[in-house]
Amino acid sequence: MRDAVEADVPHILAGIKHFVASSSYRGDPVDEAHVANTIGILMANDDGLVAVMETDNGEFAGCFIGMAHPHLFSAQRIFGELFIYTTEKARGHGNKLRRFAEEWARDANCVCFLIAHPMSESHLERVYRRWGFEPHEVHFRKELT
Repeated sequence: MRDAVEADVPHILAGIKHFVASSSYRGDPVDEAHVANTIGILMANDDGLVAVMETDNGEFAGCFIGMAHPHLFSAQRIFGELFIYTTEKARGHGNKLRRFAEEWARDANCVCFLIAHPMSESHLERVYRRWGFEPHEVHFRKELT
């Protein structure tokens, strides 16, 4: 596990495109320039985390993107997952990404860690519970077209 560098952005972008194409987000566009710009902003910001997991021979195996910020109600720092991804070969190793992100969030003085999954990936509820997460909110989506 390590912090991402600019050379990782194409791999992260490919992971995002793969995830979107295979999830309930499949109808959503992926704006590559926007994604690359946002990743760059998060990498340069002390409140942003962009982490990469590699195989033993240095191949991209996954990533975690998140952001720390003060909660609107309490001003306590919270950490929110924006994207967690493992390649097909690295399936089952997402916990390594989560542990790295959790330690980062603790070091950033965050009091809680928020993580979500799309409805198409409902099996992740069991995984997240195993990792110690509890359901907290339900998000709904409405297209405004």
